Amino acid sequence: MKNRGFTLVELLGVLMILAILALLIVPNVSRYITSFRTDSYEHQIASIEMAAKNWVVDNPEELPINDGDFITITIARLKEENYLEEDLKNPKTGEDFAETMEIKITKNGKSYDCVVLD
Repeated sequence: MKNRGFTLVELLGVLMILAILALLIVPNVSRYITSFRTDSYEHQIASIEMAAKNWVVDNPEELPINDGDFITITIARLKEENYLEEDLKNPKTGEDFAETMEIKITKNGKSYDCVVLD
């Protein structure tokens, strides 16, 4: 009668190989996930800043006149005026960005700088 199963040594060898592969793969996957979340977060912030720049173009009467002066607007206002989508999520937390999050709009020469204050 022939033995068709694996020996204990063979099974332990396979488990050792799988454990080594896991030790090599898991840190890289974790690093890629973290990198993806960071990149997604930066993309979302850039989208918010672009929406604020569009708001600046459409609302010149509300902007500061002197260099260095600034105003702040909120994400809620950008959403109310349809400059942002309703379902803007923070990739780091998985939750919506706070409606009270502010964007600082500063006069800089002939242009305006928009920076998200988080």
